[in-house]
Amino acid sequence: MGKICPKCGYEKKEVDTAPDYECPMCGIIYDKFKNQNEDIIENEKVTDRNTQFHNKSKEVSKPETPLPLLILALFFVPGLYIVLLLSAVATIAIGASLMGIIYSICTEWLHRIPIGILFLLGLGILIGIAAVLKGIFQSLWTKPRFEPAILIDLNKEPLLTSFIKNLCGLMGTKPPNSVILHSEPSFFVQQGKLNIINGKAKGRVLSIGLPLLGSLTINELRAILSHEFAHFTGRDTLYSSFVLPVYIGTTTASGEMSAVIDSGSESESIVWMSIPLILPNLALNLYLKLFHFIDMKISRSREKRADTIAVLTCGSYSFSSGLRKVISVGKAFHTVSQKHIIEGLKEGKAFVNYYNVFHDMLPQLSDLVGDYENKALSESESIDDSHPALRSRLSYIPKIDERFDDETPATNLLANLEQYEQTLTENYTHLLGIMSGYYDREIEGGDAESKEDLTNE
Repeated sequence: MGKICPKCGYEKKEVDTAPDYECPMCGIIYDKFKNQNEDIIENEKVTDRNTQFHNKSKEVSKPETPLPLLILALFFVPGLYIVLLLSAVATIAIGASLMGIIYSICTEWLHRIPIGILFLLGLGILIGIAAVLKGIFQSLWTKPRFEPAILIDLNKEPLLTSFIKNLCGLMGTKPPNSVILHSEPSFFVQQGKLNIINGKAKGRVLSIGLPLLGSLTINELRAILSHEFAHFTGRDTLYSSFVLPVYIGTTTASGEMSAVIDSGSESESIVWMSIPLILPNLALNLYLKLFHFIDMKISRSREKRADTIAVLTCGSYSFSSGLRKVISVGKAFHTVSQKHIIEGLKEGKAFVNYYNVFHDMLPQLSDLVGDYENKALSESESIDDSHPALRSRLSYIPKIDERFDDETPATNLLANLEQYEQTLTENYTHLLGIMSGYYDREIEGGDAESKEDLTNE
């Protein structure tokens, strides 16, 4: 029996002179037509999934941040500079008034000028002005924060790249410009620059927590990333970058003033310097607390929206299961990794690949993981929390059937997993060494290799 053309149905005969790969009747190339047809079928499947997603999205209402609350929070940004300038004015007014009162009393009743006290009050005024100027400067010229992560070359990770692009296409958002692999169990997105171990991450940044990849299935990872990408679709990252100066400006200025005020018990001289700073510092702290209260309320509503979109995109089971693992396994990693790595450093040893060790150890940590999950489920929501409590998150998400079927480990998406694990083990070890006082210098790398390997112990 000869080949049957998939397009016109003609059965090839022995007398036909056309090449084996070509249909004598319509002239198509068999394999080429087959590949094109498979692409069409796959595109139809993707279109069908997208249609189902958008139809389901219309049926389920997604929580949105109240507009008046959002506008109020945005007004805190220009308000920051007004409050900082008023704090400087208040510092000058309080200090100058006290200087005038003390000068008048002392010259009239004591017949002498208290030069030392007046000098200290004047110094307090200068400290307050300097604190305000520093707050303004740092809020306008913010330095990118450092994250213990490495930038992934997506050209070397075709599976992960395709996975992210397909998910972004489904959700109607642009793929991230930079994807970083974090040494800690930290998933997040942000807009802007980050300093990382092997350079800088820029633009729309996605962070994937390496310690969790060994626990998550591809279905669960997709659900977690859907939550993060929902922050892109809601422009949450733009809002966060816009209001960030409020935190930086107030904490910087207040921190400088508080350092002087808190040192007042050390000497009488510092007490005199701190007097002009007390009320301005109190005003800055009240401003920060009020903004933080509003910002956290907005943050919880954004998280609720992102949770709902993640469930609509992937299904309720994969999201709830992934969320439980991110919280419980993430906390277990923090506990045991710090204990193991720091104990190893004290003995002059280090792991070459701690992430592999942790993954192999997880079955033995089931009780610890379960305890962390139960504790998270028992916690109540606080006004200072940026995320709703786990129990609340699991209760408000809609019940949606699973839309994907891939229970294979999420680590299968990375072609160079072991290389990443070893690089981040080395740098995470050094970071913990600095935090624990074992190292005094900045992260330079290379130290783990000079120590005895603990990986297989």
